This record gives sequence, structure tokens and C-alpha cells, in this order.
Amino acid sequence: MKKLVIACNVDGVLNNPCEHILKVFNEKTRDNLSVDDFKHYDIYRCLEYDDARYFEQLMQDQNNWNDLAPDEGSQAVLSRIVQDGHHVYLVTSTKPSEVEFKWKWVKRYFPYWLQSNFVVLKDKHRFDCDVMIDDCFESLVKGCTYHRVIFDRPWNRGYREDTVDSLYGITRVRNWNDVYKTINNIAEMEESDV
Repeated sequence: MKKLVIACNVDGVLNNPCEHILKVFNEKTRDNLSVDDFKHYDIYRCLEYDDARYFEQLMQDQNNWNDLAPDEGSQAVLSRIVQDGHHVYLVTSTKPSEVEFKWKWVKRYFPYWLQSNFVVLKDKHRFDCDVMIDDCFESLVKGCTYHRVIFDRPWNRGYREDTVDSLYGITRVRNWNDVYKTINNIAEMEESDV
């Protein structure tokens, strides 16, 4: 099996800050929104302007990351992928003001992670890898030469699955077990191409 270079997004893949922040947002605004109300990656297309601004502020507040849990299965499966010999980088397009607390979050839940494998890059499509795992459809369709894996979230379900698969060659995964199977399938396919 070929050893792959894998770029894995943090927000929306290793964790689900939208779901977590939404609880805080609903509590403070007395609203009753659900994650399924977020049909677009851009929150300004999901909420009224003032609400979107407030939601964004909550997302950027380090205190709201203290209780943010990793996505179910992410710790075990990511560790297993690394143990299988793949080279995994956490690639995030986060704002400079958020880098430190997101790195602390990574170290808290993935203590074995090396800082050299934590990459901040606005244009993630420029990262040289074999596989990109992201929750943002737009990040996966830009001039890519790698295998693309989209982590299923409400904001990326607006694209027809047959189009996503056939037109863009994107594989949709619904959980971390799906991620592991997909990585193995890609590695075996790449090995047979050599």
C-alpha cells in the first residue's frame, strides 16, 4: 500500500465548531437554530447580517473552543492513519488571531501531533498532497491534482452527489470510519498504478 501525503482540515473535519458555537449562540440570543439551518459554508448566507457577525465573533472567541470536543472517531482513526505510515498534515485557513488557540486545541486532543505538521494556508489547494480532506466544497474544486474527500456537513449537501463524484471526483464521507476506508482504497489504487 502506498504511503500517502494527506492534508486534513481542522474546523468541520476534526471537530464541528458550528454545532458547538450554535449552542452558545442559541443560549445567548434565545434563538432555536439547528446545524441543518446552515446550508452554506458562508454564515452570512445563512443568517441575518448582525446575527452572522455575532456568530463569527463567537467562533473567534478562544473561550468557546475550550469545551469543543473532537468529532467522534477522529482521534482514533487519525492516529491509526499515522500509524499506517501515511504523512498527515493538518491544514487550516484560519485567521492569524485564531492560530494559537486552534493549535492548543489540536495539542489537547491530539497530543502526539508535531507543530511542523500543522499548516496555516489560506489557499489550501496549493498544498502538495495526495489526498485533501475538507468540509468546504469550494476548497476542493480549485485546480487540484489530488484525491478529494469531502466530510459531510449540512453546508456542503447542496451539491448533487452524482455531480460531486463524477464531475469533480470528490468522495463524500459521513464519519471517520468512512475516512479510513477511503484512505485505504486510495492508497491501494495508487499502489497498483505504480
